[in-house]
Amino acid sequence: MLAEDANKLDGLDTCIEGITSDGYLIYNYIKLIDFHVEEHGMTEEESYEYVDYNILGLGGEGVNWVIMFPRYYGDIDELDECE
Repeated sequence: MLAEDANKLDGLDTCIEGITSDGYLIYNYIKLIDFHVEEHGMTEEESYEYVDYNILGLGGEGVNWVIMFPRYYGDIDELDECE
């Protein structure tokens, strides 16, 4: 169930992966990038810059969504030890 005080990014519902146990939205970083490439005609580089500055840059007090960064196997060697 979505928390009453949950923040939502306008127009980015297709980038939502789920909801935390506290009721806050979880956005998929890669889906945010792809959305701006497909819907706004940005290059991937432009989209990364846009998302990093305009969405990730909003982080801090008052923002309660989560950005999920999908892990690709082999990308982070240290985590392989936990599997």
